[in-house]
Amino acid sequence: MTILPDSGDVTHHPFREEVNHLVDCILSDRESHASLEDSVQTHEICFASEISTREKRPVFLPL
Repeated sequence: MTILPDSGDVTHHPFREEVNHLVDCILSDRESHASLEDSVQTHEICFASEISTREKRPVFLPL
């Protein structure tokens, strides 16, 4: 059986544990360890590393 990307079938979902964690956080009204603040900081580091690589210079945080 082939599961197409636009299929509603999610039994093959590669992030099952992450989704379960998110649902558990919602149901128990607690914040995930992967908070919005943590995600913002992670993206800022990624952007800074791209700028540093492209411009061949150190990039300091916060951007």
